[in-house]
Amino acid sequence: MDYFSVAPKRQNAKLKSDVAALREENRILKIQVAEQAQTIETLKLQIEELRRMVFGKKRSGPESPNNTPPSSPKDRAPRNAASYRRPTPRQEEITETRAHPLAACPDCGSMLTHSRWSNATSKTSFRSPTGTRR
Repeated sequence: MDYFSVAPKRQNAKLKSDVAALREENRILKIQVAEQAQTIETLKLQIEELRRMVFGKKRSGPESPNNTPPSSPKDRAPRNAASYRRPTPRQEEITETRAHPLAACPDCGSMLTHSRWSNATSKTSFRSPTGTRR
């Protein structure tokens, strides 16, 4: 009869140790899942930031407050030749005047015959990388 009482006690002790081991494994897995969820959230934020850097901000949809659809290239006014030119700087912006005499054509190398090109000057205005005028 002693045999019948010892076997269930051993089995009961083994089951208790299995339960303790499974609870510890469950605790470790919950910690890993929480860490993975945090990593996923961080990566999602980084992807969204990179997407904005590469593609720009999202355009506003019909639910935007101004309710204006994005303009298509067909809706824009045509540009004229003057719209592509750089504006002439104001007199106070001009910091240096240089003469650039042109004696030959830069494309073919032949001598220039028009006098208006031989005495060309340009007025330049620029700032150095430090922000001060040169």
